[in-house]
Parts: sequence; C-alpha cells; structure tokens
Amino acid sequence: MKALQVVAETAPVSKVFHTRLAEIFRLYVFRKRKLLSLQKTTDDLVLQLSGAGLEKSVYEAMAQALRTGDFVKFAKYEASPADNQAALLL
Repeated sequence: MKALQVVAETAPVSKVFHTRLAEIFRLYVFRKRKLLSLQKTTDDLVLQLSGAGLEKSVYEAMAQALRTGDFVKFAKYEASPADNQAALLL
C-alpha cells in the first residue's frame, strides 16, 4: 500500500507510472496468492488470475489495467488521466 501511495503522490510520466504499478501488482500476487507472476507475460498472468476465484468484474478490471500498462510501455499509447486513476484504484 505504501508503494502505491508513493506512485500516486509522485505522479510520474505515464510509462513509469504503469511500469511501477505492474511491478507492485505482480509482487503482491506472488506474495499473497502464491502465483508465479514475476516472470510471466501479461497474457500468462491474466490466464492465471482467471482461475484465482476473483469476481468477474474485478478480474476484467485487473486484466484491462494490465493490458493498458502494456500498451503504454510497449506501443507508446498515451493513457488518459482516467485510465491512470482506474488502474491505481484496483
């Protein structure tokens, strides 16, 4: 939670923001759910999460946030402030 607060307060550029959010999320999933998430691609992680017993709406929101992060990091997509806020609130 502290790491998320730091990301929210510093409001770095979009690529750094989404990279850091993905790192925090992957570490959380690894520690709390014991899913091997640190070396997986986003698609592999999303598949693992589908079997983790999450509510459908939560699962879909997480998958969307992870994919948006990939678009920002690899396809030079400029996420809107609403996209950033939605990703942070998950």
